[in-house]
Amino acid sequence: MPTQFTDHVSLPAQSKTKLVNRYSEYNRVVRSTVGESGEHNDPATEDLLTEVLRGTKLDIWFLERHANVGVLTDAA
Repeated sequence: MPTQFTDHVSLPAQSKTKLVNRYSEYNRVVRSTVGESGEHNDPATEDLLTEVLRGTKLDIWFLERHANVGVLTDAA
């Protein structure tokens, strides 16, 4: 018989904020690497990193919404 989960993992607000901040920093690093790939005329790497960036931005969006953290990343 499957178990139904009714409780959510509870973290202190400070931990949630740190988690979102770490993902945001990773997002910034990936974004700058996308730019560097373009400067080095490497479209394959640029395309790959663009997909990574999309996933990371989505992860940040989910974390911010579910953690109820007021840390917002850049709008780009």
